[in-house]
Amino acid sequence: MKKVTKLLTLLLTISMLFGIVGCAGNTSSTGGTYKAGTYTATAKGNNGDVKVSVTFSGEKITEVKLDEHRETPGIGDTAFNTISAKIVEGQTLNVDTVSGATNSSNAILEAVKNCVEQAGGDVNALMTQANSEPTKTEQIKSEQTDILVIGAGAAGLTASYFARTAGKNVILLEKRAFTGGNSALAGKFDLGGSKFQEKMGVDFSAEDHYESVAHEVGVEIGKTADEEYIRNFTSKGGAYLDWLVDEIKIPAGKVTNGKEIYSADGSGIKLTAEAMTMLTDAVKKIGVDLRLENAATKLVTKDGKVVGAEVKGPNGTYTINASAIIMTSGGFAASKELLEKYAPTWAGTPTSNTSATTGDGIIMAQEVGAVLSNMESFTLNPTFYDNNGTTISVSGVRYNGGILVDTKGKRFANELGDYTKAALAELALPEKGAFGIMDSKGLGTKAEYCVQADTIEELAAKIGVDPKGLAETIAKYHDAYDKKAEDEFGREDMRSRLDTAPYYAIKVFPGIHNTHGGITVNTRAQALGTTGKPIPGLYAAGDVADVKLYGAEALTAAGVYGRIAAESAITDIK
Repeated sequence: MKKVTKLLTLLLTISMLFGIVGCAGNTSSTGGTYKAGTYTATAKGNNGDVKVSVTFSGEKITEVKLDEHRETPGIGDTAFNTISAKIVEGQTLNVDTVSGATNSSNAILEAVKNCVEQAGGDVNALMTQANSEPTKTEQIKSEQTDILVIGAGAAGLTASYFARTAGKNVILLEKRAFTGGNSALAGKFDLGGSKFQEKMGVDFSAEDHYESVAHEVGVEIGKTADEEYIRNFTSKGGAYLDWLVDEIKIPAGKVTNGKEIYSADGSGIKLTAEAMTMLTDAVKKIGVDLRLENAATKLVTKDGKVVGAEVKGPNGTYTINASAIIMTSGGFAASKELLEKYAPTWAGTPTSNTSATTGDGIIMAQEVGAVLSNMESFTLNPTFYDNNGTTISVSGVRYNGGILVDTKGKRFANELGDYTKAALAELALPEKGAFGIMDSKGLGTKAEYCVQADTIEELAAKIGVDPKGLAETIAKYHDAYDKKAEDEFGREDMRSRLDTAPYYAIKVFPGIHNTHGGITVNTRAQALGTTGKPIPGLYAAGDVADVKLYGAEALTAAGVYGRIAAESAITDIK
């Protein structure tokens, strides 16, 4: 886990970045440290305003309450719970931000700071006040479990659930303070052959999904599809979704393009974020030993078998011995070192992946003899957005009629074709970025990220795009749509006329969507060694493995192969 920075620097910086709105609540004057009462303030978080209420007695902070927010479920909540507890327990603002939830943490801290000022408190004193949490120095002994799962995204949570329901003792490690990983940010599941799709009146079979994935893998990644691996995943994807809907009760409610499963309102990352939160609750309920802020650092072997892992936790380092280890720790899009090694051209390229996708599991597996494959392959995304210093994907800009244009107002690629080709075309532009253009009926991303105007001409002027060029581009786009013909870039899908005001534009840039390569595995999710044979005791699922997939396909495959890994491990350790 990356070392967090201290609040003193953060608070001095974010005071210039975040807009703060404060209003006093019920107060009564006292002669103590604070004016007793409850005060509220808001600050900009990752997805919008975060509203916080802080209650003071005359002498101390008694409660910090999160009133309203739009942060990612499971991430923003964790940041609030962690930080608010430390503020109240330590009577200090000198606490660390939560790794992976920096913007949410900063918003909470800045809002609390504002409330302290309203209550007449000394912010500077609280910023230098040491946290009263005692240092933990107890010696941790080695432990034993049946199955150790490393990484709590879709693959790890699913593997843990099925291993535990089979009667095995399971420890699930997550190096960050919250679960979900990239899975929480995916937004949708792609699959076929589910009862849910049938219930929604959608005819899209597992075979339809296989053909779709095989085409995407062959065309977009440029490598031969592993037919057996992909058939295994697509044949079981429908059952995986039905389990999530029927047993875990995830709020799936909408199907688009046959295979894409969203929440009922189709918005943002709601479905997958809530799915990961609900999966987390489910594994804890059935007795999985979930350990947050515990990072596996090295695999342990004995006589050629992987038998455990060394772990670094809040209280020190220790070893967990296990009959089977399932590696589900994610890809390496955020690892500059691995990108420099395998794809040096793209080292340092922005990514929407979480900061935790540093390839730890890939490195650990390679150290015990696992073969890595496809490491040079990944998908670029042409529609990233800089949200307060955090790179997020706004792929919705390309759907429902949206187009991408350069500063001349001209399109340069098929927005819904090959992601990587579109991103490379964008990088070839002098400005190395573009503008997404939408109308009100096709707004596919958050309006607060966008420039808005009542006419196309006004919109072009606001964003510095040639108005004549943009008008000509839209006219040509409309002409192809009206004729039901391919446009100049071969786009046929998800088009509509851009003719309903208000109009929106968002500045986007390309970056790494996800990595494809990793630990070489077979269809039983066993990690393979240099001889092509399985490494005893080691399994892998999700982006840590060479799955040759991306986006929502990779998310569904992570869940499917997480279950397969658990079932394989259970069979092998009997």
